[in-house]
Amino acid sequence: MQKVVNKELETTLPDGSLAKGGLIVDLNKIDLNLFVVLDSIYTESSLSGAAKRLYVTQPAVSAALSRLRDIFGDPLFVRAGRRMVPTPTTESIIAQVREALALMRTSVDKTYQFVPAKEQKTFRLSMNDLSESIILPRLYQVLEKEAPNMRLQVVQLNRRDALKSLSAGQLDFVMDAPLLTNEQLCHAPLFEGEYVVVVRKDHPVAGNTLTLEKYLELAHVHISSRTTGPGFVDYALEKINAKRRIAVRTQHYLMVPKLIAETDLCATVPSHFANIPDTVTMKLPFDMEPQGHHLYWHRSRDSDPAVQWIKNVILKLQSPVFAAQRESERTRA
Repeated sequence: MQKVVNKELETTLPDGSLAKGGLIVDLNKIDLNLFVVLDSIYTESSLSGAAKRLYVTQPAVSAALSRLRDIFGDPLFVRAGRRMVPTPTTESIIAQVREALALMRTSVDKTYQFVPAKEQKTFRLSMNDLSESIILPRLYQVLEKEAPNMRLQVVQLNRRDALKSLSAGQLDFVMDAPLLTNEQLCHAPLFEGEYVVVVRKDHPVAGNTLTLEKYLELAHVHISSRTTGPGFVDYALEKINAKRRIAVRTQHYLMVPKLIAETDLCATVPSHFANIPDTVTMKLPFDMEPQGHHLYWHRSRDSDPAVQWIKNVILKLQSPVFAAQRESERTRA
């Protein structure tokens, strides 16, 4: 049986196998374990790391990679310093390889019964500190009651690394703005809200109507996970040929309340973060689309009952928060 592996146009060969243009692979020569090695090298970016992951020797991994290169007629990985970098061919097949491995694991484990109260698993999530403050306390309360042996590990990941970390199984979920559009990723909305301006309660502009001219004169705090570049607010201002004066840039939301309460700085933040003691919330003097956060996971994990369970828990927890937030916004309007 032959199969063509590439991400181009799919066709069916005369023998009934699937073709995707260009690279023909004889599936009869492929041992399933070779796919496991391919996945491990991709995940670890090194042969030694893959060997440790698989509990085999590095020569065994090298031999498996040599067989894969012969089968695919492609280097699959090239060395760049200490890292093994995947070739375009590897990038084009890795998602399908992982889906096949996940399907095999599901078939082998078809008698497995997922029981949250008995499960011992660490879920790995990427989110910023704002999402942590909204989600983690209530999520842990559920785990403490329904799945006491499960654990959470939270990191803050650069957005450009999200796809690889999810596809490699290094993360179970990413919570981020709805900007990740790769077809390998599934997502669902967590929360969404309008942006508002926050200043300390005795700020010179507090109690007055905030005009665009006055808004642009203020010194602003800009919160972004990136170290450079504009944010959603700046893009909205660009549409009306305006630019704000950013005096402080930070990657962390939770330091903003103290900074606002003790200075003349202002912050333009999501409404679900605007309930800050000793501050005043003001309406933006220009139009801006509501912004939100989505929950992302890799489509190969859709068959994992543990991942599906905690995904549903997270989404269910956020439903009342989202509803209360929208009611609050209607009241302010």
